[in-house]
Amino acid sequence: THLDTGTMFAPGADLIRTLGLLLSSAADRHTSSSKLEPSVDDEEDNYSLESVSVGTLRSILEFCIQERNIENKRAMRALLPSLTVLSCPRYRDPKVSEAAVQCRAIILSRGCQAVHSKVKSDSASHASEATLAEIALDISSPLPALRAFGVVRLGKLCKDYTLNRDRGHVQEMSSRLSKPIPWLKLADILLKALEDQESYVYLAAAHALAAVADTSPREVLPWFLQSFCSLSNDVIKTRLGETLMITIRRRGEAAPAYAQIVGESLCRGARHDQPVATRIANLSLLGELCGVVGINVHTFAIDLCNLVSSILVSTDVTADVRRAASYLGYRAIAGCGTALITNVPRDCATMCKRLRVHALNSADDVTRLHANNA
Repeated sequence: THLDTGTMFAPGADLIRTLGLLLSSAADRHTSSSKLEPSVDDEEDNYSLESVSVGTLRSILEFCIQERNIENKRAMRALLPSLTVLSCPRYRDPKVSEAAVQCRAIILSRGCQAVHSKVKSDSASHASEATLAEIALDISSPLPALRAFGVVRLGKLCKDYTLNRDRGHVQEMSSRLSKPIPWLKLADILLKALEDQESYVYLAAAHALAAVADTSPREVLPWFLQSFCSLSNDVIKTRLGETLMITIRRRGEAAPAYAQIVGESLCRGARHDQPVATRIANLSLLGELCGVVGINVHTFAIDLCNLVSSILVSTDVTADVRRAASYLGYRAIAGCGTALITNVPRDCATMCKRLRVHALNSADDVTRLHANNA
């Protein structure tokens, strides 16, 4: 910190421990089951503090601490439990979640940075074949730390290209931009990384795939949906579904533009002719989507209401599918109830009647809970 009287330097471990206290408090708020709801102003202040804290930590880990002494190692290891909580794909702020994933990967792969220190900075914008081959080799390494570091590097390639592209459009210098990133190659590499057993590796891959979507969302999102529907591995399908939701949230105010294509695809994936695991995954993702698109749910509202009603009235579905349907009904009403009533009043009324029946008579506690909440 530069002061008028000179320069004061704080030990890196002290800075990390201070940020660790802030991140620990944020993690406790996320996992707390307290029924007391904070005010809107308090929530906004907490979100800003979390974002600044985890962003500062990432900068310190990337640029400030080049060597690990015993004190630094202990301070960084102490951050891992809080970062694990904050890196949850469904965390309320996707930027905080992404930064937390990167911090976990950097802490656990610190020794790998020296190996790749000779890579030139302009390789990020050009995404050369040599760089991609090197990253692909890292991701296939038997060392989890090296796999995580490779995933983080790949995500940065996409981000750097997107930033350079947007900056070029603003400055009317698009002719100077490097060739577009071959996003399909990057996506295929990251799709394999989603199979990793280490959470900090596949979560980093999920956020890196979201960064791939930032380069060309209108091309990448249909690929996401096609891959999600065609995958046979339920674990990978679930992780790719979480990645899809991260991608939608990152669209910000433009998210509703993708509501119809995503909503209709997920509704098809939850039909009766699909495997049970696939139906549950699609129903859960539809619930998450309702919390993002809001009033724009009208683009797939009829399919959504009919889907929930048909599952709740059916007698040949598993308890897990019925639970997922009641959860979807709750999320639909909580996230976009007014839009449903306005645009599809009859279908919404039918769905509500089915939910009321299960709220009063269901023998399953989870189904009854979601129906009562709805």
